[in-house]
Amino acid sequence: MNPQLTEISKNVLKNCLGLREQETFLVVSDEEKKELAESLYEAGRSLGAEAMLVVMKGRSKPGEEPPAPIAAAMSGSQVVVCITEYSLTHTKARKQAAADRRPGGHHAGNYGGHVPGRSHLRRLYPG
Repeated sequence: MNPQLTEISKNVLKNCLGLREQETFLVVSDEEKKELAESLYEAGRSLGAEAMLVVMKGRSKPGEEPPAPIAAAMSGSQVVVCITEYSLTHTKARKQAAADRRPGGHHAGNYGGHVPGRSHLRRLYPG
């Protein structure tokens, strides 16, 4: 586990998604992005959230649906971050999760695609 990446992930969760203690926090990943997903999971856990991490088989294209149990977990979580090689942004699962807003709201973040060196997080929080 990369401690610097976990610290950056804490900043993203607190300042971009507003993750709070006791919120249910789900990280959805695939094998290709598992390392980054683990850092987000660890950051959420350290912030006091009820953190969960699921890793699925990689999708073959953007918008391909995750398995039904993962879609159900997305709908049942207050904060969801999808860190996958191919984006889940336009899936029915992501749209349904947003429609099934829980008390306290539902926040979602998606990152699909490849950015060498995970520079997408460094651009958000360069320090």
